[in-house]
Amino acid sequence: MIVEFFGVRGSHSVTGPNFQKFGGNTSCLLLTVAGRRIVLDAGTGLINVAKRVFQAGPPFDATLLLSHYHHDHLAGLSYYGPLFVPSAKYTIAGPRMGGLSLPQVLDAYLAQPFSPFQPDDMAASKTLLTLAERHELWFLRGQAAPVLVDTTEPARPDASELEVRVRTLTGLGHPRNGVMFYRIEHDGRSVVYATDTEGFGGGDQRLVRFAQGADLLIHDAMYTEAKYTGAPVPPQGWGHSTPEMALEIARQAGVKQLCLFHHDPVNDDAAVEKIEAAAQAVWPAAFAAREGLAVTV
Repeated sequence: MIVEFFGVRGSHSVTGPNFQKFGGNTSCLLLTVAGRRIVLDAGTGLINVAKRVFQAGPPFDATLLLSHYHHDHLAGLSYYGPLFVPSAKYTIAGPRMGGLSLPQVLDAYLAQPFSPFQPDDMAASKTLLTLAERHELWFLRGQAAPVLVDTTEPARPDASELEVRVRTLTGLGHPRNGVMFYRIEHDGRSVVYATDTEGFGGGDQRLVRFAQGADLLIHDAMYTEAKYTGAPVPPQGWGHSTPEMALEIARQAGVKQLCLFHHDPVNDDAAVEKIEAAAQAVWPAAFAAREGLAVTV
């Protein structure tokens, strides 16, 4: 499993000489596993994923997993070139939020006059899946696209053919509509993606169980403790964590590596370096996400 970071910022993208080391694009990761591409979120980093996919050549197929639908997690979608290739096959999955299914969300987000492209302009073959916590995605041997599995139903594919499993959990710490966490498992290894979540007292125990023993936990760590509690407007309740919250989840879940993610756009390279160093003093296997970083699990 290879995890590549293409966008690591929260809220909005940033640019400038003081944002070169960690990058300025918003949330987007590419996970390559068992010959399949799994893209996590569609922030502005997705534009550079498209360049990578085109460089690799056909087939341009992938599965895109969306954590939620705030703009910083969707901003690259209209400019993702492979979705305009008729031969490409895409599965796009995400949670029901605000009473809307995934197809309804995309229709609204890409509607005129707000988007230069509408869903019908994207000529790739698209399967849209609205996920609930009871759902998993199974990638079966010999099949590029995942199968939607309802874990509350007895009928399901032959588990002996399962190569990659994607589990889901609804996070409750993001305001209004929540967020969806993903756990991707293959050959005894696992990656957990838990962005846009705010820590609870004593740690979010549902997330602790979900991330238990993961090889890599990618966790929101947007705000420093000083900003989280500081004047004039402390961002408590805004749905984002501090590095200390992320470290507590990592400790309780017994993960092997912790990635601090969704950096505050006001934090330049020096500020993120300071956050990373403080986290590593507590948990040596912690690191700050940066564009261009590839982690092999």
